[in-house]
Amino acid sequence: CNLLPQTTVLRCQAEVLNRPWIKSDKDINIDCKEQFTDETKSGEHNEIVKDAFEEDVKNYYANRAVKHINDKADTNNIQKLITIHAIQNVINMGVNTVRMYIETAYTYCIRHQDQVELAHCVELSGMHHRLCYVRLWPSPDDELVIESMAVVCDDEPDFKSITGISVVDLIKASLKDIEASPKTKYKLVHQGELNIIPSLDSRIPIVLSFIVVSTNCSKYVDIDKNPLSCYVDTSKPLRSCTSSIWLGPNSKKI
Repeated sequence: CNLLPQTTVLRCQAEVLNRPWIKSDKDINIDCKEQFTDETKSGEHNEIVKDAFEEDVKNYYANRAVKHINDKADTNNIQKLITIHAIQNVINMGVNTVRMYIETAYTYCIRHQDQVELAHCVELSGMHHRLCYVRLWPSPDDELVIESMAVVCDDEPDFKSITGISVVDLIKASLKDIEASPKTKYKLVHQGELNIIPSLDSRIPIVLSFIVVSTNCSKYVDIDKNPLSCYVDTSKPLRSCTSSIWLGPNSKKI
């Protein structure tokens, strides 16, 4: 949470009396004093965002995240790193947090297999890549010492609530924008695997690449309410589309 501007900040001291045999609201005494009234008077409360990372540090964080994913996975096939989409260092309230998006893929390499070089493992055919959001907290004394880490991937239920990214919602918004054109007469649906490049900066859009096909239905048909009323018109060619989507600053809204 970010501090609101012109917010009074209080430094409080609580005195807790350990008297379990007496139930009283007076067992806790709190004394608060105003420390400052403008958050800019204290640099430790300002959010500082840095995007510059040395390549070896960035790769180290990504590889540690993949190891974290594999350690917690319930499958025998281990995953490997495909790419690092975005990385950002945020210092807020004096706490350093590294955030990043990485893309992983399942491989033919098996857990506990001897002498496995993950980078040389071959991708498992027929499997989609996973987009994962990583948060890690390095030690203040050494950036290579990771004190804790949290990872959530796009096939997990918490991904949307944590990142604000829902591929289904992004596709719907993109198709709605295409159908808004007077040139589009028929309902469009997407087909096949799509590619998403996420962003950690609200000034930089999320980029979505996908294939669309036309149906026999008017674009005004609500396909969610009538999913079986339309079918793909194979006489019309497929179209490749790229959508740039901005999320509102400090929000998860398109």
